[in-house]
Amino acid sequence: MDDRRDRISAHRVLTWSLVGMLTVQSRKTRAIWQDNNGSIYLGAAANSETAFPPEKIALERLDRLSSHFLRDVPVGIAATGMRREIHTPGSTSVRADRYWGASTQRSLNASFAATDHLPDRFHRCYGITKKAAATANGRAGRLPSWKVEAVVRAADDLIAGRLTDHFPLTVWQSGSGRETDTNVNEVLANRAIQLLGGAIGSRVPIDPAGDVNLGQSLTGMFTTTLHIATVLEIEETLTPSVSTLVRALDRSRVSSLAQRLRAALARIDEAEGGLHEIVSGGTNDSAGLSEPDWHGMAASIASETGRPFIMPPGDHADPGSLDAVIAAMAAVRGLAVALLDITEPYGRGNADRISGNRVSLEAMSMVCIHVIGLDQSVAAAGGRGNHTQRALRPIIAMSVLNAIGTIGQSCLGIRRIIAPAHGR
Repeated sequence: MDDRRDRISAHRVLTWSLVGMLTVQSRKTRAIWQDNNGSIYLGAAANSETAFPPEKIALERLDRLSSHFLRDVPVGIAATGMRREIHTPGSTSVRADRYWGASTQRSLNASFAATDHLPDRFHRCYGITKKAAATANGRAGRLPSWKVEAVVRAADDLIAGRLTDHFPLTVWQSGSGRETDTNVNEVLANRAIQLLGGAIGSRVPIDPAGDVNLGQSLTGMFTTTLHIATVLEIEETLTPSVSTLVRALDRSRVSSLAQRLRAALARIDEAEGGLHEIVSGGTNDSAGLSEPDWHGMAASIASETGRPFIMPPGDHADPGSLDAVIAAMAAVRGLAVALLDITEPYGRGNADRISGNRVSLEAMSMVCIHVIGLDQSVAAAGGRGNHTQRALRPIIAMSVLNAIGTIGQSCLGIRRIIAPAHGR
């Protein structure tokens, strides 16, 4: 009886060993395809009569390359022509020298023929948000450290402006901004793949959706990015130029005009406080990031930017509100109104000076009217549902950032006209 039991046990061990060997052998007969465009697929062995061309083989994700060491690869893709990417709907040809992928290419092919794009600052700030999310996912154990490091390195390239040429989409897209979010995910994934020595477009070993976008809320990521970009545009472009104009007006003894601009700046500064609260987007479109994760992201964003970004206090904060952005834009409109009123009376009181600068003063008037119009666009778009995806976030982002940047640059120009002898 014992001998029979031993024979059965030995037979089972042999059987499972053979199964294991067959499994290993089966895996060995499967080949990694690499087509002429550098795309990688896992399919039948190349010498098999049943082998299919790459376009017919179901794409299987590989989480391992020969190593996970990051390489010191400069930004850029030394390729020409088109690469073919396989994805769920089929296959798509993508420019071989670009980091965006098939989903972005499909959006680009279907978009309006327009030249209106989101500002470069917005895309760079998206890198800050994605970097913070990758760090949070790593801290929570959802992403291995080598993937976190690769995505963070790619995000640093985006933040530094080294990936500017890889965002081709116009602002005229879905109101949620999903196409831009996907564009960012693909660019970061392909740059991370390049740093790891993989094939661009393969989604191996970094997947745009499964890794770069892991557990993230579209509403939260897009709106938080807009908060960051608006704060930086105000503090780096608008406030310094208006402050310079105010000091010049004081020295020119036009103190009443200077005081009006000080008051307008104070209102902008007050509105900016609301932008320091990041937006989580709630749980409706989030698959993984928890409230502690978002708190960690706020800390990461604050460290990256040097600004006091926090999670909203209390349990009743609207997780997708655009109110802070709309309030900040209204304050910028107030500055435009003050500047519009400044140009005309000052010109009438100084006939000799205006005769040589009429064009510049009229240009400043048009800038102010343009900013007032952009504020109306922001209010109308924000009123389409605020925290829902019906809110037209891309046009809000474009309008707010363009308004702040344009009026800030114009204040430097008008200062040279109104108070040319008082530079700083």
